[in-house]
Amino acid sequence: MVVPIPGTPNLLLSVSLQVRPGKQRPLLRIVTPLAVQLEPGLSIKFDDGQSRRLPFEYCEQRGCISGSELPPEMIDALKQGVRVTASFQTATQQNYDVVIPTANFGKAFAKVE
Repeated sequence: MVVPIPGTPNLLLSVSLQVRPGKQRPLLRIVTPLAVQLEPGLSIKFDDGQSRRLPFEYCEQRGCISGSELPPEMIDALKQGVRVTASFQTATQQNYDVVIPTANFGKAFAKVE
């Protein structure tokens, strides 16, 4: 899923889930613009649950990348939930909370499991 900055073609957020052959846990990857505060990192929250901090792993030309292997409880939260909120702050201290709907995640994930 790719979310542009409203009114521009520029990237605000890109989210992907990678199911890797031979690995038990899928990998969640989130890409933000380059001009983010690297500390404290990215925050994700499943529905109304607790936020979880994900550090930025590295930055490259397309943006700053954060990621995490998804344990079974996070996969269940995606399958049963309504939304995930990804939050980060830019270098100019502008806060972004991007809501990602998860309504069809269970069906899509079942096809690649």
